[in-house]
Amino acid sequence: MDEDERLLLQYRALLSAVPQSVWAMSADGLVTLLAGGGMAERLWRPGGGASWLDAVHPKDRGWFQRAWHRALRQRSPLDEIVRVRLAGDHVRFRHVKIIAAPVPDADGAVEWVGTASDAEEHWRTRVREKLLARMAAVPAAHDLSEAFLTTAAAVVPELADAVAIFRVRGGVEAGDWAWPSGAMATTASPERVGLAPGLPPLPPLEDDFLLGPVAQQAISSKQARLVVFPPEGPPSKGLSEASARWLRKARATGVALLPVVVDGRTVALATTTTCRGNPPPDEAD
Repeated sequence: MDEDERLLLQYRALLSAVPQSVWAMSADGLVTLLAGGGMAERLWRPGGGASWLDAVHPKDRGWFQRAWHRALRQRSPLDEIVRVRLAGDHVRFRHVKIIAAPVPDADGAVEWVGTASDAEEHWRTRVREKLLARMAAVPAAHDLSEAFLTTAAAVVPELADAVAIFRVRGGVEAGDWAWPSGAMATTASPERVGLAPGLPPLPPLEDDFLLGPVAQQAISSKQARLVVFPPEGPPSKGLSEASARWLRKARATGVALLPVVVDGRTVALATTTTCRGNPPPDEAD
């Protein structure tokens, strides 16, 4: 065995031993997977002329592209945590730690070699701590409206594009709900909301606004519910007419319904929405 063969075998053994996925990018942008270990789920790979940046979550694409171009320009290492699309589902993403280093050749062209490792739990721990720190002001709020506004500001636009909170009239106990017969349909008083820049304003709602059937079910069951909309947009069924109109205008992709339960009674319903084509939240979000 000559020296080159021995080095190649050692290189292959090293790639199979590391817990990360290892990849290389040629100077013209072609990505090659060298070893696929270390990831709980398989990542999406571009094909048919698609850019590898299409794998990055739309909310992360802008800042990550700037970080990548800076690394290209300076020929400096890249070390970032970013959401990357999973194979087989265009709306499922996972946080991945990407480390890349430039490898210039004799002609000055630069190839990049990097690793991708699962960073989901690390990211969730970090963002949970950050959001809880933002929520520290809630106990000092003068009233519920101020507390709700502080809560909305803590999660928009990082986890959601819009947050609305509805106070449930009188609170609802288990068994109180009787929709769609209307016998005990719950009315709610809308609070001010948190909206990401660029979203259309919400229409004015009456103080006795009647929530739609899906929201009514969440209130009655006291269980959080995630509603993911089809590609053609939010349907009319299950939503109030005012909500459906706004969700379509905002190009909403999903809504999370979160009942606020105090002493066994649902006293409010928080709704968080992803809009403008951003992938809907998952259960962990």
